[in-house]
Amino acid sequence: KLLGYSVTMDSRATPLSYQGKLLGIASLLITDVALNAVVTKLWSPESATIVIACTVLQVVVHLSVGLTFFAILGQTFLINYGLLDDAWRIFRHVWLLFCLHLVSLLAARVPRLAAAASGTPWFEFWSSHFAKGAHVFHSLLAVVYYAVLMQTCFGMARTKFYKSEVFAA
Repeated sequence: KLLGYSVTMDSRATPLSYQGKLLGIASLLITDVALNAVVTKLWSPESATIVIACTVLQVVVHLSVGLTFFAILGQTFLINYGLLDDAWRIFRHVWLLFCLHLVSLLAARVPRLAAAASGTPWFEFWSSHFAKGAHVFHSLLAVVYYAVLMQTCFGMARTKFYKSEVFAA
């Protein structure tokens, strides 16, 4: 019993649905890595359309990862029974990294988009300290974010997030 209510595992929280969401997140992360590589290598006024499409797709992939993580979190009893404070306390590091990764993605890609669209030569763009710093920061933060996200997702497979009796113990 939790707060006087009997809590049982939600019937939607099956191992198969959890596995599907986890594979979805892993696929989205691999897609994000591939898009990072494509956007970094392309540099010409003719490829500006591809750079714009890849950047928009990268933002969509990032938002999809966040929604998929929330879908996994939504199957836990913490969200089902409104224990948002406990959910925030346990998973806030993922959401903070999610926001920081989104900001770093935009900081690294928006100047890159502007340079590609205006026809700025690649050596002139990469001579900027901000461009190099934003790219390196985004790349390093992406590795940390992916590792923390996957570790947290695997950790959410534990029974304690689906049975209140085990969570309180």
